Amino acid sequence: MEKNPFCMEYVIGDDLHEYPKDTMAMEKGIQWMWNQVSFIDHQKERGKQLSIIASYIRILGELEKSLQVHQKAIGYLMNSGDKALIFVAELRQAQTYQFLKDFENSNRLFDQLLVQLNKPQINAKYAGFFWQHLGKNQFDQVRFKEALLSFERALEIREIEGNQSLIFSTRFAIIQTKKALDKANN
Repeated sequence: MEKNPFCMEYVIGDDLHEYPKDTMAMEKGIQWMWNQVSFIDHQKERGKQLSIIASYIRILGELEKSLQVHQKAIGYLMNSGDKALIFVAELRQAQTYQFLKDFENSNRLFDQLLVQLNKPQINAKYAGFFWQHLGKNQFDQVRFKEALLSFERALEIREIEGNQSLIFSTRFAIIQTKKALDKANN
């Protein structure tokens, strides 16, 4: 698939949610991605791309639409049988439930994903990603002590992996969580 010519970058707010750097460019980029997906015949690749599109739609705040696209993506990925990509798509879906403040569904998915995380093909690649986003889910539920533990676990993993931007993101989440804990305790 070609490189998306539009700015799809986002920033992380103090609430630990993603916000587009350029909303109009992201909207155009999503439309461009939709056009590209229509040419993909392979179910696994189509599901993977739809999962990414659903995440950008979530970042734009179109949460119900994001859930619909996640469902399509997961359907394609289930047919492909790629357990790692299904894990990522379901994690992204849990984030959308989190943004909807549907914590019953986000917590249910995170619990299911935690069980899957113990499988070697998933754990090695996605453990940091899982713990970071579990922490964000807990943060949104004002479960700051649990969130802090999840972020610290993500940081341990990410420091071993060495990706500086992910380390920075997790450190930022820890700082924001400590601020929230201090505020809640005062």
